[in-house]
Amino acid sequence: MQKPSRYRTITQRSYIGEEEHLGKSIATQSLTNFIQSYVFKDFIACFVDPNTANEAAIRTYKKAGFKIVKEIPELAVTWMVNEKLNFA
Repeated sequence: MQKPSRYRTITQRSYIGEEEHLGKSIATQSLTNFIQSYVFKDFIACFVDPNTANEAAIRTYKKAGFKIVKEIPELAVTWMVNEKLNFA
């Protein structure tokens, strides 16, 4: 397998969960596991763009290691990135 280059980024899109499962950290745990087990094997960053009004999704992404990069009010989206810290 090749070493990831500095510019290898993947975009992730998911449905976080049914209402009866919200607030149990299931989405945070599964998202974190997915990123660590699959995404960071081949990529150095993962990008998501949740709707800015979706505070629950943004909280979940933050708990899973994503950081807000930019908010775009005219599109009602928040750009977020989770970067692999060590990619040798």
